Amino acid sequence: MSSKCSDLAVYSRETVLKYDQPAPAMPQASSTFVLGVTGGIGSGKTTVCRLLEAHGARVFYADDEAKRLMHRADVRAEVTALLGPESYDADGQLDRAWVAQQVFGQSERLAALNAIVHPRVYDALDADIAAAKAEGILLFVYESALLL
Repeated sequence: MSSKCSDLAVYSRETVLKYDQPAPAMPQASSTFVLGVTGGIGSGKTTVCRLLEAHGARVFYADDEAKRLMHRADVRAEVTALLGPESYDADGQLDRAWVAQQVFGQSERLAALNAIVHPRVYDALDADIAAAKAEGILLFVYESALLL
């Protein structure tokens, strides 16, 4: 099943998984439309975003950005100050399981960790939207488990 909206075709999940034709380029426009895609685990966010990327959309994956940020020196220092040096292993990798034990079920700690990470994710999002606008990208997609 397929329906047309402007030059972008929308496909069912089964069609997306089988779709192997090269996607036509999206036309350039004078303004960028920002679309938020959200949903639970396994809801198809990534499938939808990959289809939109194939049609020329720029996609910002919030979880990927948050994971990348956790390795920046300033973020690492703040996380370590909040949760302790056990937050990172000897190789400098975030110990996600240990961090989860420290914050989940402890709303104040979770809020403090989110206060470290979320503003930086939003800063990166704002920068990427500005870059997309400057490049004339027609559609910018913000993929996130939560849209705030």
